[in-house]
Amino acid sequence: MAVVRLVLIWHQHQPIYTDPATGQPAMPWVRLHAIKDYWGMARVLERSGAMRATINLVPSLLDQLEAYAEGRAADRELVVGSKRTDELTEPEILFLLNRFFAAQWDNMIRPHERYRELLEMRAPWRRTAEEARRLFRPADLRDLAVLYDLVWFHPYLRQEDEVVRELWRKGSRFSEEDRAALHAREREILAQVIPLHAKLAREGRLELITSPQYHPILPLLVDFSCVHEAMPETPLPMGWRRLDDDARIQVARAISGHERRFGSRPRGMWPSEGSVSEGVCALLAELGVEWAASDEEVLERSLGVPLARSQGSLGRPDLLYRVYERTTSAGKPLRLVFRDHHLSDLIGFHYRSWDGRTAAADLVARIREIGRNWTYGAEPVVTIILDGENAWEHYPNQGIEFLEAFYRYASEDPSAIRPMKASDAISAARPAPLGRVFAGSWIDHNFAIWAGHEEDRLAWERVFQCRSALDAKGVPADSPAREELRIAEGSDWYWWFGDDHSSADDAAFDRLFRAHVKAAYAKAGLTPPLELEAPVARERRTSYTEPRGLLAVRLDGRVTDYFEWAQAGKVRAGGQTSTMEFALEGALRQLLYGADLANLYIRADFRTPARSEAMTGSSLRVVVVRPVEETFVAALGPGETRLVRERTGEPIGEAASDKVLELAIPWGALGASAGGEAEFFVQRVDRGGAVERAPREGVVSVHVPSKEDADWDWSV
Repeated sequence: MAVVRLVLIWHQHQPIYTDPATGQPAMPWVRLHAIKDYWGMARVLERSGAMRATINLVPSLLDQLEAYAEGRAADRELVVGSKRTDELTEPEILFLLNRFFAAQWDNMIRPHERYRELLEMRAPWRRTAEEARRLFRPADLRDLAVLYDLVWFHPYLRQEDEVVRELWRKGSRFSEEDRAALHAREREILAQVIPLHAKLAREGRLELITSPQYHPILPLLVDFSCVHEAMPETPLPMGWRRLDDDARIQVARAISGHERRFGSRPRGMWPSEGSVSEGVCALLAELGVEWAASDEEVLERSLGVPLARSQGSLGRPDLLYRVYERTTSAGKPLRLVFRDHHLSDLIGFHYRSWDGRTAAADLVARIREIGRNWTYGAEPVVTIILDGENAWEHYPNQGIEFLEAFYRYASEDPSAIRPMKASDAISAARPAPLGRVFAGSWIDHNFAIWAGHEEDRLAWERVFQCRSALDAKGVPADSPAREELRIAEGSDWYWWFGDDHSSADDAAFDRLFRAHVKAAYAKAGLTPPLELEAPVARERRTSYTEPRGLLAVRLDGRVTDYFEWAQAGKVRAGGQTSTMEFALEGALRQLLYGADLANLYIRADFRTPARSEAMTGSSLRVVVVRPVEETFVAALGPGETRLVRERTGEPIGEAASDKVLELAIPWGALGASAGGEAEFFVQRVDRGGAVERAPREGVVSVHVPSKEDADWDWSV
């Protein structure tokens, strides 16, 4: 048995939300994630005792944190949410009703009785803000403004901080003074985030590393044509050119900013999205970066040897759990580690519905098993890397139970697992030589997300066109115009272009991207091209379509004919949710739904047949939240297909599975009557817990048809 050297890296990142026209943030996510995740993740580690970890702080995040802490930044949510209720204009009230439910409904809003009541009053799945406006009294608006901020405060702050604790205990009927006190305390906590990280680093509890300044995909800057290593047929943007000078500035600025804030150079770097290439490795080594990290799929392609992972089981642990060294053409070494994709995804996506302690024990058992089966010489270095912010809102109580237990279990027996800061583990290892580095990212070992779509290429063409204009005018590298263009090189803009990802903020990201490119022209004294007035995203995407009429379904688990479900509404798997969520492709492909006078009908389409062996141990849960709270379950895989009431096991309605799963649930079982409404969502569950949800956020709202209904509709 070998001791596992555990390298745990949390990636903390937000893009620049600052609107160049106003100088203020266009979105509130830096502020809200700071009082929950950035403060909270550091505090959990501080309270954990022997646990050691590494946190990657992206400079674009730190710049904005400092602006908030110093009172230089105020997003519109903060400005409107801070106003006295009797001073709100009608547009500001509608803004509250549109924006102040932007929190994870199941784990942040619904557990709070008053916030849940306000959500049901607002009912965004069936009412516009204008329609809901008449229901909200001044006291409701004041409670909404306070609760929107309050639920983002980390659970430890609800325990430890007097102001937050008392307001949480109060729960409703907030005063104007309560609102002012909460915002004042929020700013004080924002000012604690960077010093808390610095303190833990000085104490040796935590290692801090960095990413390039504005989180660009470095390989695309160094040499855009590297996309062809993984995607040889991908067209390149017109007018593309090497921007390796910008790549150098993005990395150098990150290093110098880190040193200014924390008193020492970062030894390691998480290149944005784990994106590496031969050119990137050469650049990092030249600038004095000791090590970098990427994903196991990049390692597999670099070695040309399959790791042979099947259902989470790794066939070549001797290749993944070690440290590598790439010696560049200039003779400079760069050490590399590659994250265990499966273990990272367990935390990011799967454990959220488990009991926290059970999930932590499962993860630690898997890590111990690596050491127990190790027969390859030097101790294994197991690297887990994922977002330190986006997963937790999908966990009960922000994942505290899981994190506390994981840190305790992972550090309680150093003869089995030794949690280490990344640089300590990497520098202590004897590295294996790596002959070349494949150009890829942590998502499918390619750059499809940021360069594979027509919209991506159009956005890059705007960047390259602007860069050529700045060069032609001789604009200096350190000018404000060049800085705006470097912001436009950040990865997040391109994440939301194309047809793979969508969120409620798509249009805002599109507008901000173009605003920065236009600002680059303007600050150079040039006239921005009129084409920058047109959105890059040519059409907006939705995660659903609405039903067009009543259904006539034959339940047999097969798509009997096209017209059977032609009138149904459709929920596309991978709906609107947090950024990293979209990287995981689940078993559920789409959900169809509709009704007749007697039943609600649901059809679930999977990537493998519903009745296949691969679905053994899985089930589909239909969770009704209105007019009654009730859950119905149907087992997947071979065997009898029945729909039962979860709490009693009583058979309900009808179910059939073959290629698809089809369900008919009587309206009476939902407590619904003709002319009323019912609301539900669906989960696919495996042996460990819920692993997929449709829709990803919110509920499906269904109008229950009656004989008198000649025209009815419903929406998600």
